Amino acid sequence: MIEETHSDLCSSLKGASRARLCEIIIVAKVDGSTKYPLYQISLNNKSDEVEDEKEENSGKYVPEAGDVFALTDIKPKRIDDLNRPGRFYHIAYVSRPKDSNDEISILLSKPMEVDFNEFMSNKSQKLYAVFLLNLTTNIRVWKALNSVSEDVNLNILKQVLQPEVTVRFTT
Repeated sequence: MIEETHSDLCSSLKGASRARLCEIIIVAKVDGSTKYPLYQISLNNKSDEVEDEKEENSGKYVPEAGDVFALTDIKPKRIDDLNRPGRFYHIAYVSRPKDSNDEISILLSKPMEVDFNEFMSNKSQKLYAVFLLNLTTNIRVWKALNSVSEDVNLNILKQVLQPEVTVRFTT
């Protein structure tokens, strides 16, 4: 399951130039002691840019719970755009969907080295969320396979996954 998810993520990164994206206007770190850094983001609901109909990634994207996206300062035209010197990208996971304030909670793979207040103060700098994949189904399957609770009757799983083979000879 982990290898399949990793493979899906790698494949999604290779196709980032064709992925849907959205512009992020606010990024704020949430204080707390979590294993992964928690941030709140807000999206640009109005588009100041005229979308080119020929542009492949012109689809509007609104992050939903379970989504994994690349947080980057460039609209990728090819995979190499994400790895250029002077550019950055982080893998983000949407832990909670939009709340009443239109803020989205995300977990990042590592803390941001960029001061977003300074970065966003420059009007020419933009920040994008480039959709990669949704992990909701993968997480549900993982939890189902790894749920060993006293309340769970594992007899059926044992019968299905490790059937006993009995051979009867009749004479």
